[in-house]
Amino acid sequence: MIETKEQVGQPATSRRMGLMCMVAAPIITLTRAMVFSILWGWFIVPLFGLPALSMLESLGILIVITAITGLKITSKPISDEVAEKAILWGIISPLLTLASGFIVKLFL
Repeated sequence: MIETKEQVGQPATSRRMGLMCMVAAPIITLTRAMVFSILWGWFIVPLFGLPALSMLESLGILIVITAITGLKITSKPISDEVAEKAILWGIISPLLTLASGFIVKLFL
């Protein structure tokens, strides 16, 4: 059986995407924890007088929230392009949330 270029390149592409996901997951998680900690300090601490949260405490709260709400997992295969967009959005989304929070903070 003769393999085409697409068949030969597929495992390498999948391995590359798997490596990208393994590197991106902690970066995305820590970015979300950092943003949560900053937003907590901007809004919750002054409003309710609660203590500020460290990044590790924020990470713990995010883990609890994920455990309660569930993690969306799909068994359908996705293309590398879709996975790359998901990784990029996973990093950009918390930063956009932080920017939105900063704008709100300016008016308080």
